[in-house]
Amino acid sequence: MLIGLTGIILVNPNVARAEDYYVDDFEQKDDVAFWCCGPQDNGKVKNFKINSKGIVSAAEGGKVFSGKKAFKLDITLDKGAGRVANQESVYYNYWKGPNIKIPLDKPVYISGYIYPEQVPADVEVSIGFGVQGTLRTLAKFTQGNAPIKVKLPARDGWSFQQINLREFLIEEGPWNADTFLQCWYIHIVSSKPFHGQRVVLYVDDVKVSSKGQELELLSENPYKVNYKSAFSDRPQNPHNFIDNSSFELGQKNWFVADSKTFNWSIDNSEAFHGKKSLKIQRDGDASSRILIKSQVMPLKLKGREDCTLSVYLKGKQAGSKISINGWNFTLTDAWKRYVVPLKNYSNKYPYIEISQDGKDTFWLDAVQFEKGGLTPFKFNTAHLTLEY
Repeated sequence: MLIGLTGIILVNPNVARAEDYYVDDFEQKDDVAFWCCGPQDNGKVKNFKINSKGIVSAAEGGKVFSGKKAFKLDITLDKGAGRVANQESVYYNYWKGPNIKIPLDKPVYISGYIYPEQVPADVEVSIGFGVQGTLRTLAKFTQGNAPIKVKLPARDGWSFQQINLREFLIEEGPWNADTFLQCWYIHIVSSKPFHGQRVVLYVDDVKVSSKGQELELLSENPYKVNYKSAFSDRPQNPHNFIDNSSFELGQKNWFVADSKTFNWSIDNSEAFHGKKSLKIQRDGDASSRILIKSQVMPLKLKGREDCTLSVYLKGKQAGSKISINGWNFTLTDAWKRYVVPLKNYSNKYPYIEISQDGKDTFWLDAVQFEKGGLTPFKFNTAHLTLEY
């Protein structure tokens, strides 16, 4: 059901606070266990190989965000493992932390750090959460889980994730007041069958707290403000809500997937803005559907507001059909801006989805998600780096 700015100071995550309900810094033990990887046999078919799993130190060559140790998971995903029932082209592999029962009738933040050392382009990894409670639409006690969508770049290749679960459940509902946090987990998913991909990742400093991690911005950047929590650690009103909106930072913040293999790359020779664009090379193969996704920064909306999504696209030849968030367009062989008006928009956690069922090569660049009507494209410079 639950489906280059520097100079930020983050309080040391290794220090437990009075408001912390749960802390795992992985300095003492490995309490992460396999959870499930699909509906077959109640999700307990272990169609994967563990290459290594456990607590590692920096001295052993591991990646550590704070302290001396972190959790490492190195697995190979076997072919066909983990398809989600009633969801086309979704495959998953989950690993959970210990059971914790924390009521969500008050603000509860879950946060942690994740380092994707080796993650294929067709696989997404993140920290997630599992909840249990009464879902009003079903009128019965049930379980739900979801990844934390907000992912902020931290230092040395780590990403920081945090969410206010109480706020999320109120907005995503309808969950009753008896809902509680069951566990945190490692969320590994792909839009196509696992086919022997190797995934190597690290997790450190998972916390559940009544308060979000405090941040303070000390930069001279024009977006200078004081932030109350890392959940909203973005410019309060940026012109463009897309991070890495013209691919100048490579693949960062973008996920490309289809049902079969195709070629995609960051193109340094073709661009509408800057020096780079995303190239999808089809070479006449129309047998697979391409899906390109990006997470938009969390929106602070006052009820419903008009927003606008715009994308610059170019086809290798004119006539290719493209869908942008459900709106259909026909490409030309020159750069052109395609606009999707979002009237009375209310989704605070939007995604961009661009899909193509055709067979033509095309390029993508200069993506913009903004409040209000269409304005000239502006690259978002608020590339955040967290330090403590």
